[in-house]
Amino acid sequence: MNALSDLEFLIVDEVYFVSSYQTVLQNVGCDEDTFRVALLGLLERQLVSQMKYNEESGDYKKLEVPDPLSITASYFVATRQGLLIHNSRN
Repeated sequence: MNALSDLEFLIVDEVYFVSSYQTVLQNVGCDEDTFRVALLGLLERQLVSQMKYNEESGDYKKLEVPDPLSITASYFVATRQGLLIHNSRN
């Protein structure tokens, strides 16, 4: 399994349930550039899913391909693989 850095671990911990970019950023307490790089890495490794809120349906829609340009307006949730790696950490 792929190991998580301390920051990646904190991010996955924050996205057990759907959370907004701003909420996760605020809760992990690091600078935004460092946060963005770590979050994009988790998205690329498919350990976190990026979602958009759909006003019409009142629900979230998972993006099949991460969209870095809309990352600050997105929501995130850990994938099954992300949770397995997170929970296996000693």
